[in-house]
Amino acid sequence: MALYITYSICLFYITIFSIWHILSFTSLYTSMSKVMYAVIFSIELITLNLANVLNTTPNEILK
Repeated sequence: MALYITYSICLFYITIFSIWHILSFTSLYTSMSKVMYAVIFSIELITLNLANVLNTTPNEILK
């Protein structure tokens, strides 16, 4: 269940990141959106790392 929640959060951030990536090529790409772009990118990386940690932990326990 925890993995399902983590992956859904992960997909949510990837979706936001993708939308922002598309917006970055338009005229909306200002200095403020550059900051948001960096923030969303870092949040996405953290979430992906969390998903990896939660994914590998049960395997390590089973070993």
